[in-house]
Amino acid sequence: MKVVRPGGRRADSAEWVRAKAIGDPAELAVAGAFLARGYRVDRALGNRAGEDLILSRRVEVKNDARALESAHIALEVSRDGSPSGLATTAADWFVVVVGAVAHVAAPGVWREHADDSRWRTVAAGDGGRTKCVLVPVSVVRADERIARMTLELDAAG
Repeated sequence: MKVVRPGGRRADSAEWVRAKAIGDPAELAVAGAFLARGYRVDRALGNRAGEDLILSRRVEVKNDARALESAHIALEVSRDGSPSGLATTAADWFVVVVGAVAHVAAPGVWREHADDSRWRTVAAGDGGRTKCVLVPVSVVRADERIARMTLELDAAG
């Protein structure tokens, strides 16, 4: 099954559609957390790359469903040999959801972690076409520049 995002020009792979279904509950939970803190949320589900929420600032949200199990956060840095994900985001804030905790920081903070030569890069989604840097969750939790928000995820999230 091929799905084309609203306003999109390319058909999305079945793997992307499944990943989006995993990510949407996290995006809604992050939107709820911002609402609870008095932010205005103009859109809660992203349909364009690099823009998942619209608040007073641009926020990109990634739900790392494997981070608790693997003890690593996968930060996407390229796809098909070209920079993508964290490397190209125009968002003001980059959020990685691990379990029921959103880790929030400016993209530059996340890029510092992704550029750290201690962490390994692996082939990931879309049949290995996406490359991710695996950053230990413990390192992210210890970084005082990364804020944490506890989320209220529903049973599907």
